[in-house]
Amino acid sequence: MSVPEGGIESIIRRIVREEVERVAAASRSGPEADERKLLYSVADVAAVTGMSAQYVRNDIRSGDLSATQPNGTKWIVDREAASRYAAWLRAGRP
Repeated sequence: MSVPEGGIESIIRRIVREEVERVAAASRSGPEADERKLLYSVADVAAVTGMSAQYVRNDIRSGDLSATQPNGTKWIVDREAASRYAAWLRAGRP
């Protein structure tokens, strides 16, 4: 078995570069939201955005994400607000 020009180091660099590009592409796309749903829970928004549920709740409390508490306990986010929030996070949130 012969080692290609550049040796093992070049092979390792190529593999690492491909893996980094694969992970970056996967993180950009992220999980897809269920477009049939009209309302999302904090857990749903957290899963779609890749943030923790506590992070999402903090943004609700600070006014960065619009949500309601119809039953007084659980936060509910409508589809439009969730979409705006996800786009805002992808843009690097100011």
